[in-house]
Parts: sequence; C-alpha cells; structure tokens
Amino acid sequence: MQVNVARDYQKANVTTADRVRIVVMCYEGCIANASRAQEEMRKGNVADKGVYLGKATAIVTELLSTLDKERGGELAERLELLYRYVLHSFSQANLKQDPTLMDGALRVLKELKEGWAALAEKGVNL
Repeated sequence: MQVNVARDYQKANVTTADRVRIVVMCYEGCIANASRAQEEMRKGNVADKGVYLGKATAIVTELLSTLDKERGGELAERLELLYRYVLHSFSQANLKQDPTLMDGALRVLKELKEGWAALAEKGVNL
C-alpha cells in the first residue's frame, strides 16, 4: 500500500510540475541512478550496476534528445556537449569497470541540477 501511495504522489508531482521542475527531477533521478551504479560497480554487482547505469543513461539520452537548438542556441549546444561527455563517461566506466570514471560526469550533473533548481526557485518556466 505504501509503495502505491508514493508512486501515485510522484506521478501527480510530475504531471503537475512545470518544465523547469521536470528537468530538475530528471537530474535528480539521473544522479541517484548513476551514484547507485557506481556503488554496485564497486561491489562487483554487474547486474544491478547495469540496471542503474541503464536508467541514468536513458535519462541523459532523453535530455539530449529534447534539446531545441533553434530556440536554445548556444546554451543548447553547450548542454549537448555536456550530455555527450556524461554519456561518454558512463560508457567508459562501464567498459573499464571503473566507477571513478563517472566522478566528473556526476559533478557536471550536480552542477546542472543546482542551476536548474535555482531557476525553479525563482519561478522561471519555459
């Protein structure tokens, strides 16, 4: 029962959130999943590492695919480079089974999340 309530709350939160808040939630989910993937990688738990890394990768891929380069201009181009860096870092960490290769990507994601969260706090909506 508790799980259903939490899931329903999260679903309602996403469907009523503005676009900036949705981006913040994407970063939060990505950071949580990437951090968990690092943890599982350190433990040598390949299966769980793959699950969490797959989720983090899917979120970044979605963020990348939704960039509007016409409207976003230089900002969208810079975000694209950052997202590609994050994906490359995830890939290298996975291939080399080295969780430290994700550290830079996590720093980038956390910094981006902070920036978007600041916009959300100011009430900016896209």
